[in-house]
Amino acid sequence: MILYLIGIDYRSAPISLREPIYRRRSEIVNFCRDTGEEISTLFTCNRIELYGISENIFQAARSIKLFQERFPHVFELSYVKQGTEEVIEHALRLACGLESQIAGEEEITQQLNSWVSQDSFPWVSKEIWNEILVRAEDIRIKSGLKGVKDNIAKIIFKDLEGQKEMVVIGTGKIARVFSENKPAGVSLYFAARKKHKRATRLARQAGAKAILLDDLPDALLKADAVISATSSPHYVLKKGHFLDISKKRQRPLYVYDLAVPRDVEPDAGKVPGIFLQNLDDLNPVFKEHNKALDSHIKKAELLILHHIFEIAGKVREKSDAYSY
Repeated sequence: MILYLIGIDYRSAPISLREPIYRRRSEIVNFCRDTGEEISTLFTCNRIELYGISENIFQAARSIKLFQERFPHVFELSYVKQGTEEVIEHALRLACGLESQIAGEEEITQQLNSWVSQDSFPWVSKEIWNEILVRAEDIRIKSGLKGVKDNIAKIIFKDLEGQKEMVVIGTGKIARVFSENKPAGVSLYFAARKKHKRATRLARQAGAKAILLDDLPDALLKADAVISATSSPHYVLKKGHFLDISKKRQRPLYVYDLAVPRDVEPDAGKVPGIFLQNLDDLNPVFKEHNKALDSHIKKAELLILHHIFEIAGKVREKSDAYSY
């Protein structure tokens, strides 16, 4: 038994190339299912990864080539990990938050736990990933990463220091993080079209207000910043939304598009007074934050080296019991 991985992330491909892939998510998942191999597909806002198990290195190479031929534009800028130790190292780094834009973030741990706990998750891969997640938690604690509580909301609130009125569009995980981390003195407004009850709940938890998406134009006139993170496959905010208000506003509007696919039409950033940033644009902000974690990161990397071969050894011990 050998593990392999093929994927793209924020470092290997810009958001303009990653974005169309999310719209083909069902197609990719169905294709993997039809191969007859045990393949797990991971989609987060920063990566698309396919984790597979093959009988040997040659079958793994054939499977990787098959994906690349079937989805040439998807995997044009992909990275490949071929071999049990190499895949386990990457998985441990991922679970520890070392592959994230925000180093050490806990959000990826929650995402991975939810992913692995799905009833449809392949049982052989589940056993391997459960081992990885347990080890990663230990590494986080021993390296000091567990004590790092920074997240995307705290970083953006810091970037927006001095701004008081902010609109959050969406009711998912990112909206929840903003609700939980609202600084004193900041007024938040949660906007949603179909999930107004959830927006109301998030607003109540944060001591904020909920508005309908139809009321967004009025909110944009008053807001200092907009944070958008929905799961919509289409633009939630278009250039026209901002053209309508730009002449009426007397100050800049800072727009953070944290969704993939993007929520905000890129041309909106060309409207005078509108300062638009997506996840790729925020890389310099995240890198500056990550510098402070350098000592924790180095400790985690050393600890990971210790665990790679132990997990790989367990995989090999049990491989004879697995059939394909």
